[in-house]
Amino acid sequence: MNEKPRQTLCTIMRDYGREVAQDPKRCKGLLNDLCGEHKREINVLVSAMDERVASDLLNLPPNIPPQMRMPQLVKRLHDHTGIATEYAWWAVESWALALGVIQRCDLTEVRKEREKQEREERERQERQEREERERQERQERQERKRKEQREWWGRIRRERKKAWGFITRWTIAATGGFAALYVTIPPLNNVLNDILMNHALYDPVDYGLWTMSYETGVAAFSALFGAMLGTISGAFLGVVQGMTLHRYTPRTTWWILSTAVGFGGSFAILYPFNILGGIDYDGKFLFVPGAIFGLVLGIAQWLVLRRHTVRATWWILALTIGFGVICVFANGPFYDFVGYTVFLFVILGCMLEWLLRNPRKD
Repeated sequence: MNEKPRQTLCTIMRDYGREVAQDPKRCKGLLNDLCGEHKREINVLVSAMDERVASDLLNLPPNIPPQMRMPQLVKRLHDHTGIATEYAWWAVESWALALGVIQRCDLTEVRKEREKQEREERERQERQEREERERQERQERQERKRKEQREWWGRIRRERKKAWGFITRWTIAATGGFAALYVTIPPLNNVLNDILMNHALYDPVDYGLWTMSYETGVAAFSALFGAMLGTISGAFLGVVQGMTLHRYTPRTTWWILSTAVGFGGSFAILYPFNILGGIDYDGKFLFVPGAIFGLVLGIAQWLVLRRHTVRATWWILALTIGFGVICVFANGPFYDFVGYTVFLFVILGCMLEWLLRNPRKD
């Protein structure tokens, strides 16, 4: 700020008296006449008059030092008019000098008080800015956390929906396929019994180089027919199950093939015992053939799953125990079989979904 308007103000107060400090219009006119080129300084001085800075300095109580009152006037002028703190200090000091409240030698002490106030103001502003930054950072962290939680819950809901969708499709497909096999296999089994009763039960089977005994012939024919029937049944069930696996495996052909091989192998093992009466259909004794069927099928399908998941061995254990248990409890009417099969394939669907959720990295 220029010093000439300050000196001019002191001259006006000396020549015209302190009464001019009570008349902003007259004071502004005198300042414009004597130093009109300094518009900024004149406006600041007149604004201080409008805010009663000059009146408060004139009516200052004797027990209050001017150095203590001036910072308050500066703050009021700054808050009410928006004048910069530096300009507000210049205006208050100019009026204090012009009115004789302080002398020029007192400006050092005033400036010390001013510097102290400015330092406190800076610290206050820095503290407020720091608190505001911390508040904004807390809000941003909380917002990020809420967003992450929403995304996490959304991902969980999508994964859960996807998982239950897969389990439902798997259960419907597998249960429907097994129900169809449950209905179609017994008639084919009767055909096999008729063929064996009409041929192998009466005469040995002669192949020229060697002759089969009764048991060997029955076992050979039943194993061959069981392998054929099992392969056809397994291929059918593999196609049905493959419809639910095409999203997880790039090619379902291997799954169909492995299911056909698993069915064919297990039927080839179990059919001779069935025809020769080696299987006791008392429920508690059906665990072993059911477990054998599940073991062979599990090993065949494990060869495919191990290429896609890291815990494929659990599938063998699940099929072995699952089919062993279902053969114990589902040895009854069709609706019992379907009910237990649905329960089994829900469990197997959960197991398969868990396995496919942990794919191999390589």
